[in-house]
Amino acid sequence: MTLLNIDIGNRYIKITETKSKKDTITLLNAHIISTPDKSIEDGHIYDSDSLTNIIKSFINEHSIKTKQVVISISSSKIISREVILPKTKKKNIKQLVNLNAVDAFPFNMDEYILDYTILEEEKDEYCNRYRINMIVIPIYMAKQYIDLINKCGLKLCRIDYNGNSITHLIRKEQYDGNFMILDLGYSMSTISIFTNGIQKFSKSIDYGLYFVLEKLINIGNMSLQEAELWLNTNELTNNKNNSSLLNMEVEEAFLHIFDSIERYFYFYQSRDRNNSIDKIYLINGSSNINGIDNLVESSFNIQTTIIKSFNNIKIDKNLTLKTPINVYSNCIGSSLSNMNLMPRDIISKQHKKKKKFKYISISFICILIMIIIMGIPTKDILTYKNEITKLEDNIEGIKHKGLLELKQQYILSSKKLKTKQDFLIKTNSPSKYYCKIIEVMEDSMPSNIFYIELNAQSNNITISGVANDELTLAALLRNIKNIPIMEQVYVPVINYIEEEQFISFNMICRLSSEGGSKDEVEEK
Repeated sequence: MTLLNIDIGNRYIKITETKSKKDTITLLNAHIISTPDKSIEDGHIYDSDSLTNIIKSFINEHSIKTKQVVISISSSKIISREVILPKTKKKNIKQLVNLNAVDAFPFNMDEYILDYTILEEEKDEYCNRYRINMIVIPIYMAKQYIDLINKCGLKLCRIDYNGNSITHLIRKEQYDGNFMILDLGYSMSTISIFTNGIQKFSKSIDYGLYFVLEKLINIGNMSLQEAELWLNTNELTNNKNNSSLLNMEVEEAFLHIFDSIERYFYFYQSRDRNNSIDKIYLINGSSNINGIDNLVESSFNIQTTIIKSFNNIKIDKNLTLKTPINVYSNCIGSSLSNMNLMPRDIISKQHKKKKKFKYISISFICILIMIIIMGIPTKDILTYKNEITKLEDNIEGIKHKGLLELKQQYILSSKKLKTKQDFLIKTNSPSKYYCKIIEVMEDSMPSNIFYIELNAQSNNITISGVANDELTLAALLRNIKNIPIMEQVYVPVINYIEEEQFISFNMICRLSSEGGSKDEVEEK
């Protein structure tokens, strides 16, 4: 599946296009653009028109065809709580999470969207339990992003939040030991502590690079762009003897942020004396500031490393990255996550749409399996290559159309494949009278019936299919009964699929054993 992953920050919009296949993620596109001034703050969208224009322009400029979008959000309005729940069946976890959310979040949950992720399964001598991270987002904020993506002519599949995106990215990298991931964002910073790839603690802090940039803007009399350029070209040394006044002010601002982070580090250690941090990893754009790793290492007295690449993320051979891949950590991580902070009613509608074209996929697979089982030669399969391609295009094109159009497209595509005739011709029976039967059925078949499966055994033919209604099925029954070779035709099974507004059936046709020679039967 190919996704557009968008991370809209106060300063920059990061967009990646990723393709997932089994456990492999391939990066197809990666770009960073400036966020329109005052269009978004702390995850809240204030100017959707400006954001829409710049995202649409970017997609058109790079000729991106992917429409499915995953958004990753950073905001102080997104709140997480960790709970311990007894191990139960996965289908029952959601209900337990909802019950515990009332106590974990002291506000009106009707105004929030709740989702969760299982961090790990804990075991002891008494019981097994799940450690779960619950996350809530205000409904109004989620709807802002849904409206934004719709205005861009795209389809929003999921909403994730940055802390969870990073967790899934690091989990895939499978780092060992006790370590902390430090993400210094523009307006917020996030720390996540892991043990052997399992998240143990996570916290967002209301300090980011803008706190440092303000020092440069005020003391150095710079613009925001000039301050960013200074920060990316001057090395942080933490050596007061060799630093200018400006360097010292900038480093002091960083140390102020680190003091806030250290308080949470001590809090984590206070929960269990065995809690420790052996290494710090820096991630995202701030990790590329010259000398930031040395400054962090000297401040915390812990070995610090910049994550510059990801072992489990492939880069497409046609992609040339203009910025380091770690800048897009949140985007890539959101493509690995399964969290969805979208309103439940919208998710329910998406599931219904998927269910509507499920019969197309199932029928296509059945047809393919029948072709393989019956051993149709390669040249015959190639004959249908163009038809199969058209069917796949039709499936993609009707995913989001109404039920009536879905059935019409499906019936039309099914009839074009003509696998019914090939199947019966390839049956084990040496007689050719099956072809005559098929010809009659094709000529007189009602327009609103299609077959899912045809079986021939001895003198019996079993037809499994779908019809619009009972009258349509009755017409088919009458037409087949009029075939002279038929001795008995009946329908033992009819299932009414009310939700999809059609019926499925099994029809058994018994052929006459009389008729003399093969030529006589064929003539009859």
